[in-house]
Amino acid sequence: MNEAFQRLLDNVNHPDPETRIAALDAIGQWRAEHDDSELTRRALPRITAALSDEVRDVRWAAAYALGAMGHVECVPALIGALWRSQGDPGLQLVIVKALGKIDCPDAIPALEALTASCGSRCVRVAATRSLARLNRAAA
Repeated sequence: MNEAFQRLLDNVNHPDPETRIAALDAIGQWRAEHDDSELTRRALPRITAALSDEVRDVRWAAAYALGAMGHVECVPALIGALWRSQGDPGLQLVIVKALGKIDCPDAIPALEALTASCGSRCVRVAATRSLARLNRAAA
């Protein structure tokens, strides 16, 4: 594994939440700057685990990173985090946007449910946009 990426990945489990957030943000950007999807795919277990971190902003950064990485394997973890984040529309918004970036029809039922029942207009609109993107990709 790339040494720099390994240092970032090690910091996903750092005791300091700000360090965890910075590492997740950098991992999310890694995919935009490096064409190595296998490297980021091997990191998925640690990053998806961060969706359950006790610190909300770490969960937010993990959802952002997963959306940026775009691996379909993380969709079930994002959907689980989406349901666990009810009552936190800001976190739900990040997760909905992440799901919309990943070309995986498995996200469609969860996004449809949000468009019908979410109390946050902003999240409903984002879910509608993510659905439109996924439906265009499926067509």
